[in-house]
Amino acid sequence: MKSVVGFLLLCLAFASPALAQEYRFGPRDVLDVVIWGQADLSQKYSVSGDGFLDFPLIGRVKVDELTTTEIAQRLRERLDKDYLVNPQIRVSVAEYLAKKVFVLGEAERPGAYVLTGPLT
Repeated sequence: MKSVVGFLLLCLAFASPALAQEYRFGPRDVLDVVIWGQADLSQKYSVSGDGFLDFPLIGRVKVDELTTTEIAQRLRERLDKDYLVNPQIRVSVAEYLAKKVFVLGEAERPGAYVLTGPLT
């Protein structure tokens, strides 16, 4: 039991810097994009297997390993260029599907699990 607790504490010690960082999107994650005044563009979008978001008007946008803030900025720049004037965009995580963890050893249910929420 002591070795299990020690291992978990060691994992937390190395994970703590990552906890302070904002979530970075990956393949199969689902984004919730809201563009004020543009109900037709405001919806949920899935990240493709190669890390791109297919967005109306502007096409494919690379979002792999970007944060919600970085994705909103990228969308804002591309939409502002030819389509909208000063678009106000909010991006949030609708579903966490890109990150997997593996539970090994003498666990009750070992195996691969997809994380479905923020990491804490």
